Amino acid sequence: MIRRLLTAAADAAKFLPRVRIQQPRVQLYPDQDRNRARWYPDCVVTAATQAGLDLGRYEIEEMGRPHEPPKFLPAGKMAVYVFTAPWAVLKVGMVYARNNARYTHQHYNPDSCQSNLALSILKDRGWPGPALDRHSVGGWIRRNCRRDNILLDADLGRATVGNLEDWLIYHLEPRYEGGLFRRDRLSELRRSVRKHGWRFR
Repeated sequence: MIRRLLTAAADAAKFLPRVRIQQPRVQLYPDQDRNRARWYPDCVVTAATQAGLDLGRYEIEEMGRPHEPPKFLPAGKMAVYVFTAPWAVLKVGMVYARNNARYTHQHYNPDSCQSNLALSILKDRGWPGPALDRHSVGGWIRRNCRRDNILLDADLGRATVGNLEDWLIYHLEPRYEGGLFRRDRLSELRRSVRKHGWRFR
């Protein structure tokens, strides 16, 4: 009897409509023109939370263009930051708690570390902007790039800030995707999303 009921239920299930859960659609760019240089920080982050990423209580700091680098990373916070030129998103990065140097000044100084925005610009053979050198690139970033910071509670853990960085890289397609070991991150994300849909770690 039980076997008959299970068989009948399985047969009935074949005729039920398949439901596909879709990610909520949020307007990420003005008029959906996909001009990523004009992206909306609050909308992109909201879309991430609606897709299932728990960001807790977050703060978005829109520094505008021109901007001055932040003086410190607030205690107990980690962050994802985005540098946007007038024509494209250039860089998406993240920092864990207490990493003040990375958050405040390294991206403006090509000699500060092995991977930073200023150095990426100088190494870019197809750079569409003005000619720059080691002395002028930091000032150019301050004057011409908009900077947006998304601050998260450090208690959420490193996986959370990494997930948010991946989400922003996927949707904003920055010109410089990451450091030496992350150059193919955007391609990896595209392949994964095509195969499995969006998955947070």
